Amino acid sequence: MNTMDAIRARKSVRSFQDAPVSREVIEQILLAGMEAPSTKNSQPWKYYVLQSKAKVRLVQLMKDGLASFGPEENVRQFPFYASVVNSIRVMDSAPVVILVFNTGIN
Repeated sequence: MNTMDAIRARKSVRSFQDAPVSREVIEQILLAGMEAPSTKNSQPWKYYVLQSKAKVRLVQLMKDGLASFGPEENVRQFPFYASVVNSIRVMDSAPVVILVFNTGIN
């Protein structure tokens, strides 16, 4: 498969099996991410793998953060509302959440 075929064939799946993800699979995902190119090979990212209580805590923090903007009927008007609600739903249903941060440190 050539690069363009691979790009066109990729899919974003946002429904998940109710099954744990093995450490081996998580490590393969992280290794694939580390292979991504970066400016001058600086690799300015950090990965955080959240499962179980840590993932539940992140989802709750996001819900609390959204609620801090005020009553839902007012917050629904913000342009980011639907995106944040969808992100919360997806992360809540996923068995693992991998956060990727660009540290900006070269």
